[in-house]
Amino acid sequence: MKYYFDLISQSNEIIVIPRNNHEDDGIVLMSMSTYKSLNENNLDETEYLFSTAKNKARLEESIQQLHEGKTKKYDLTNKIP
Repeated sequence: MKYYFDLISQSNEIIVIPRNNHEDDGIVLMSMSTYKSLNENNLDETEYLFSTAKNKARLEESIQQLHEGKTKKYDLTNKIP
C-alpha cells in the first residue's frame, strides 16, 4: 500500500477502488493537495446541488438527456435587446 500512497502523493493521481461491483460503493484515494484543490473548486458546490432528492433527480435526468443527445443549441453570441 505504501507504493500506492507514495504514487498518489507524488503524482496527484487519483485511484478509484471499486467495491461490491457497485460504482457508488467505491473508495477514492487522493493526495491532500488534490483534495483541497477539488474541495475549493467543486466539492462544496456538488454537495449542495445534490443535497435534496428532488434536485439530485433533476440533475441526473439532465445528465441522462445529455448522454442521449436530447439537447438544444442556443446562439449566445447575439445580444438581448
